Amino acid sequence: MDSINNVTVKPLERGSQFVIPVRVDYTQDGKQKTWEAVRAGRSVSCVIFNTSKQKLICVRQFRPGVFINGAEGDAWVKDDEAAIDTKLYPPSLGVTLEFCGGIVDKPSKTLEQICAEEILEETGYSVPVSALTKIGTCHCAVGIAGEPQTLYYVEVTDAMRTAPGGGIDDEMIEIVELSVEETKKMLSEDTIIAPPELFWGLTWFLLNKVHK
Repeated sequence: MDSINNVTVKPLERGSQFVIPVRVDYTQDGKQKTWEAVRAGRSVSCVIFNTSKQKLICVRQFRPGVFINGAEGDAWVKDDEAAIDTKLYPPSLGVTLEFCGGIVDKPSKTLEQICAEEILEETGYSVPVSALTKIGTCHCAVGIAGEPQTLYYVEVTDAMRTAPGGGIDDEMIEIVELSVEETKKMLSEDTIIAPPELFWGLTWFLLNKVHK
């Protein structure tokens, strides 16, 4: 998972498949302003609860963007290109806890279909599209991107685990199971590395699906 080295940071070339850096000029209340942003596609994610085990199913994976922003120590930011010492800054700084999900890159498929595919690929659970319940849509990284992410909820059983999960191609994804008590404890701590939508989804789950 975190056996990572030879980390370098360099400017992004135009023509990227997933993110396009742009400058946004606009007028607000008569004042001319400029902002730097990136164009990024929308995504889906899902709160998965295994009713057989009474556990939430999440995933862990290495996120380069999280790593470089947690490891830079104001050093590499000053240069267009730099190397990060992984002995000084352990790759674990970039391993995040997340819900299963992915980018929406298949125009012919619905968000629900893409979400179900991601669940199978990452966790191994085969879920029908009709079982997905939409929680809502949030906007991620609003300071630079603001791309929409739609969050769903689904309940699964051990019998629905038809594949090993872990992602496809060269993805390295670890499946994490959390009990309700572990989830409650985690929300009260400040040590977890995770995106905001994870806290939103976990809070939604505790408020709406856990009987007090």
